[in-house]
Amino acid sequence: CGVDVKHVEQTEGPSGQAVILLLPSGENSIVIIGGANQSWEAPAPSALNLLSTAGAVLLQCEVPLSVSRAAATAGARAGAMVVMDAGGVD
Repeated sequence: CGVDVKHVEQTEGPSGQAVILLLPSGENSIVIIGGANQSWEAPAPSALNLLSTAGAVLLQCEVPLSVSRAAATAGARAGAMVVMDAGGVD
């Protein structure tokens, strides 16, 4: 039961946040302040190694594209289904 967080890493600096605005038309508009998520330069080798046993890799645009590409490549090499949720990208 619960979420295994032993592979979660912390970094110095502010956390990110998102503000969701509801427009009069009923659509939403999201303002993203990347914070720590945007400070990544590359995934740690230990993180990429975890993907070697993944059945699926779900990526989102909250981290730099270079990080998502590295994770997608590692997942694809392991035979995992790789899905990129590009929501929020202009």
